[in-house]
Amino acid sequence: MILVNDGFLLIPEIYLLISILLIIWISVLFTNNNITIGKLLGIQVGIISLSIIFLSFIMYFNIYNIDYFLFSNNLFSSNLDKTILYLVLFGIFNIILLSINYIKIDTLNVYELFIIILLILFGFITLLYSNDFLSMYM
Repeated sequence: MILVNDGFLLIPEIYLLISILLIIWISVLFTNNNITIGKLLGIQVGIISLSIIFLSFIMYFNIYNIDYFLFSNNLFSSNLDKTILYLVLFGIFNIILLSINYIKIDTLNVYELFIIILLILFGFITLLYSNDFLSMYM
């Protein structure tokens, strides 16, 4: 186990949070516009969400063998945590795939679902890596 005080290990979480904020911004910007690439806004946001989850998986896979503590032992990561995280990322990837197919069939314009799923994923990651649940609220 290495003691690391560098922020480069938080790059996947920072990437996920910035991506969620950008998706919210793009969704609000193009909600009432008819200018799209030929698909519904919900499908476009779903495809972007799939790419975000895939890139997050690649980022977490690059730091798989590193066990680390961050922020005065408030965040802890081990191989078991990362294995659970991979299972959750795979499950959410499949949920978004099924949701995109449902939106294509029913021609719904629902993009908030993908934003909520990504926010739930970010919350799950912070709870998974927290060493003490109460300290994560501070």
